[in-house]
Amino acid sequence: MAQQGPSFAQKAERTIVKMSTLMVTCFLIAWTPYAIVSMGATYGNAEVFSPEVAVLPALFAKSSCCYNPVIYIFMNKQVPTDLCCHVQFPGSF
Repeated sequence: MAQQGPSFAQKAERTIVKMSTLMVTCFLIAWTPYAIVSMGATYGNAEVFSPEVAVLPALFAKSSCCYNPVIYIFMNKQVPTDLCCHVQFPGSF
């Protein structure tokens, strides 16, 4: 018998791989500027980075904990439908 298409397990596995890759990529994008500024201030000339400039990579890096839930919500098909069924928004009856 020839296989007609990818099975449910294969589709789910492919989605998990995409989601994990996206999460790791977002983590690296968020923390790389902070690592560069920290390494530059530690091993290079610390006066190059003003406090105003150095705080931006730190804030961007600290915000990385917010990315994983957002990625999970948008990549999981069940979350939006479950969220609408179980959460009552203000003003809706």
